[in-house]
Amino acid sequence: MDKKVLSNYFKEWIRTVTGLDSDHVISLNTTAPRPRGQYVAINILNIRKIGENEIKYITKPNNFVDVNRSGIFEVMLSIDVYRGEAFNILSSLINSTDEVWTTEFFNSKSIGIINQSASRDLSREINNSWEERLQCDFFFYVTDNRTETVETIEHISGNGFGQNYSI
Repeated sequence: MDKKVLSNYFKEWIRTVTGLDSDHVISLNTTAPRPRGQYVAINILNIRKIGENEIKYITKPNNFVDVNRSGIFEVMLSIDVYRGEAFNILSSLINSTDEVWTTEFFNSKSIGIINQSASRDLSREINNSWEERLQCDFFFYVTDNRTETVETIEHISGNGFGQNYSI
């Protein structure tokens, strides 16, 4: 599982639902300055493995085996909405989790929507002006598939204690 790839999927979802451009849907804690106007910042806070991996072995020619590992992870995504219509933006993201487009989009990426936390109002005063800020955590299941090709041993022989062994 690649954090950058996951972040890009989440950003694409947010841009599609909100209509914000890519300069206004950013990863939190980047070194870039905050965008002007309304924006959304995301942060993948937690990735937790659920259960054990499913492992499949596929025999290949010339003593090689592909080992396919498939695991399910729970991912916690924090979404912060700043300025403008923060409440409406966050509401549209929450409501979109029930829409067919969103479900199909995430399913095509091996991501399933679990739920979200209650939204939190984090508004504060900045330079004698009030800045609206809302935050919500979204929870997803993500399937991670990895393949590793390993070389197998075709034949072992040896001797010991006066006997010859061959496997």
